[in-house]
Amino acid sequence: MSTSVLDKLTEAQATVLDGIDQARNPAVGMVERVVTVADRFAPDLSANRSGVVPTVGNVIDNQFAFAIELLKRQRTVAKAMVRAAAKGPKAKAGATSKAGATSKAGAATRSAS
Repeated sequence: MSTSVLDKLTEAQATVLDGIDQARNPAVGMVERVVTVADRFAPDLSANRSGVVPTVGNVIDNQFAFAIELLKRQRTVAKAMVRAAAKGPKAKAGATSKAGATSKAGAATRSAS
């Protein structure tokens, strides 16, 4: 059975996503331990009632919104590049050879008349 390149790519992407899922719990545990230790030495940030320092949740939401917008724009650019490449030299060469064949056919018809 033949496996397409896209199938291989999809399998690799699934492996990466599985790795992220597997790393989540150990990573969160490590952050919890660091916070426990740092809490003994860090100043009390709850005194920030002026809203100058955003909440961690706000920072995460902001960064993910940016990442989503960035990916949308990268997709738009990538698709535009593919469309532009489709109009490249090979596509023009095919159009030129067809136009040339039409011109030659027209010239042969005119000379035969």
